[in-house]
Amino acid sequence: MYKLTLFGVKRIADNAFIPNDESNRDYQEYLEWLAKDNTPEPAITPQELVEKQKAEEAVARERLVEEKMRELAISELKKEGKLPADYKLPISQNQK
Repeated sequence: MYKLTLFGVKRIADNAFIPNDESNRDYQEYLEWLAKDNTPEPAITPQELVEKQKAEEAVARERLVEEKMRELAISELKKEGKLPADYKLPISQNQK
């Protein structure tokens, strides 16, 4: 069985990358496999897409938590007088 990639094909049995090169013996075997009405897995399977989206959502949540924690910490430090009332995050922190 095979899986498509951006630059060729991956043989699932041994994770070997096979370039799109008709002089390559493995690629010739892949073409023969295709000729027998076989279908390779897509470059990104639906399950991989779901996992990628979940990971991206988790990262976004963590960024939001960090941002809110920073805002709360600054607010509390201003109340305690440990930061000036007009304190703002450095530009590099605001641009993240």
